[in-house]
Amino acid sequence: MHWCSVDRLMMPVAEATLPITDRGLMFGDGVFETLRVTRGLLPHWHHHWQRLESGLRSLKFPATHLPEEDQLKHDCRELIKKNNCEDGLLRLAITRGSGSLGYLPTHTGKSRHLITMRALPIAPKSPISLMQSSYCRPPQPAFPAGVKALSSINLVLAKMEAHEHQCFDAIMLNSRGFVSECSSGNFFWIKDHIIHTPALTSDCLPGITRKLVIEAASQLKIPLHEGNYPIEHVHAADAAFYTNTGFGILPVKQLHKKCFTEHAIISSLSEYYLNLLI
Repeated sequence: MHWCSVDRLMMPVAEATLPITDRGLMFGDGVFETLRVTRGLLPHWHHHWQRLESGLRSLKFPATHLPEEDQLKHDCRELIKKNNCEDGLLRLAITRGSGSLGYLPTHTGKSRHLITMRALPIAPKSPISLMQSSYCRPPQPAFPAGVKALSSINLVLAKMEAHEHQCFDAIMLNSRGFVSECSSGNFFWIKDHIIHTPALTSDCLPGITRKLVIEAASQLKIPLHEGNYPIEHVHAADAAFYTNTGFGILPVKQLHKKCFTEHAIISSLSEYYLNLLI
């Protein structure tokens, strides 16, 4: 994917530049979305747009700085065409733009729109292994709930920790000790044919694939409970799986010494999810 878009101007990735005063670079002041491209289309655009707009409002972007949905979607589609992409991932980032060098944004400039693309990640050939991270998710009073923020160092450190332990990812608890999410995906487990996943009150991100899985479970008449769970609840599970936009649904085989089994529910949800992409 050799082309990107910076403030509606398409250019080769190698030639793209960003002002050193951009607040996204200096403070992580902005939000982003990672969207699945399927057959050259953006099948879940509406869900991503809703979360993007909500995140910008949570970060107190002025109404005049909010992007127009139709124009932004058009720009994304044009970049998909320019990259001749049938299947891949599109990353859309909105920063507060260039401005003051202190924390208080005192400038009156416009937000900056950055769109990049990459190939789909190669899915693991076998179920993945997870660990419990030593890092926890920040509580909602300390950070706006549900915002996919550019300032993601908490998640970066958790992902690095997982890699250091030869694990695909790490389960993170919240400040109250309940299961929250993985560093780059949401987490589900199955006990006695009932699916469990952390509620949004657990400080997890409202993932788009998470939302689609919950809707799929409802359509397939599979019981699903959202709640605040201690890690011991996961250790007692029969099976588990991980979700994110790039990989979809991945079964989990192990969490430390706890081994999970294959489960028909995961297969049914995976089939349903793949049909949503067709």
